[in-house]
Amino acid sequence: MQQSNYVFDVRPDTFDRMVLENSRKGPVMVFYWSPDAGPCKLLLPRLVKLCDEAGGRFLLTLLNTAEFTGFARRQGVASIPTVKIYSNETAVETIHGAWSEAEFGRVIGKYVAARRGAVHAAALAASQAGDDDVAIELLGASTRRGANWRERLDAIKLLIRNRRFEESLALIEAARAERHGRADVARLLTHLEMISVAGAAPPLDALRASRAAAPGDAAQTYRLAAVELVNDNRDEAKRLLATLVDHQDDEFASRARRALAAIDGPTGEQASDRTA
Repeated sequence: MQQSNYVFDVRPDTFDRMVLENSRKGPVMVFYWSPDAGPCKLLLPRLVKLCDEAGGRFLLTLLNTAEFTGFARRQGVASIPTVKIYSNETAVETIHGAWSEAEFGRVIGKYVAARRGAVHAAALAASQAGDDDVAIELLGASTRRGANWRERLDAIKLLIRNRRFEESLALIEAARAERHGRADVARLLTHLEMISVAGAAPPLDALRASRAAAPGDAAQTYRLAAVELVNDNRDEAKRLLATLVDHQDDEFASRARRALAAIDGPTGEQASDRTA
């Protein structure tokens, strides 16, 4: 009886594959239940809801003890409902009775958080070793499972650094919708804006010549600052932006202030397409 993309029926002949093998990748909750037991009927929707809200950060499997009584007993199940949480092929928690959704959430959260932290650490290690593709793959899978904000932020930074702008923008837009007003989201959008401006700009030497000929042109100055930033000339980019802060063109003055804040902010230490 599959309830969602993350909930599966399990039998004795699929238990090793569905539960034990999967528990090496992340926590697996096994609900030992019977369709005829009232408390089981009460508990099932709570567990399904919790699993769906976790977005795949753990799997929920259902074993019908009325159908597989002997197997359930061999797993140490003497009463129903019983819930066991498996991690690395071991039952790390056993819960008897129809606990509340919040109580189950606190228990499974211990193992979801630990696993999520391990994935994040592995991604950062891969990035530090120079293998951004592996790091992006790890963090990408993590974000699909409903990663925390730190993981999503690092995924966005890696995508920007690797010039995968459409993917990074999609994550940024989702983050902006979920975390309206977050300063770190605003900074990332500013980084992406400058990278986009630089990508459409003429060659650096041509820009420098144009700006020298018309130093008061705000658009030219901002475009040159964006290219300098993408070329990792941070100090020169900041110098150019500083000349725009009090410019009579309010639009470019505002954009320059945002860009300076983004470069010098918490996520600005790794500026432009080198963010991460």
